Amino acid sequence: MSGAARTVWVTGAASGMGAAHARRFAELGDRVGCWDLQADALQAVVEEIRAGGGEAEAVVADITDADAVDAGAARLREAFGPAAVVVANAGIILTGDYIEELELDSWRRVIDVNLTGAFLTCKAAIPQLREGGGGTDPDLLGLRPDGVGRFRRLQRLQARGDRVDAHPGQ
Repeated sequence: MSGAARTVWVTGAASGMGAAHARRFAELGDRVGCWDLQADALQAVVEEIRAGGGEAEAVVADITDADAVDAGAARLREAFGPAAVVVANAGIILTGDYIEELELDSWRRVIDVNLTGAFLTCKAAIPQLREGGGGTDPDLLGLRPDGVGRFRRLQRLQARGDRVDAHPGQ
């Protein structure tokens, strides 16, 4: 990696794409805060990163709980410094149920993890992202409910000096 190590958060880091993201950022020399509820699997990913010479910390937290997210954010800031990159990857899916058979509690859990979890993660991260002189905005992450005005918002952020990295599909 060229340049200084960054502090990177990856939610859903115990398996799948989240674990792959965490491993890759560590390979690039970044310090990785790995978030998930699955403590044993998460710890295995963190230990694998450390065994490869990387820096990683496990944050076992429910990302739908604002206090837990804020506590994890503070812990990672203390360990590694302010976040520079955030991958709000955690998500769950429902399989095998037809909508008419789906329980409302199951639906609400999907919404809580997939949407509220991403919202709380970004909300906790944005002050740290800006602390380093850069910044981002949840509009660009697809979290703005109406989805309108992203490009105007991007122009305003850039005009005030925020660094904004936008990628296709956001």
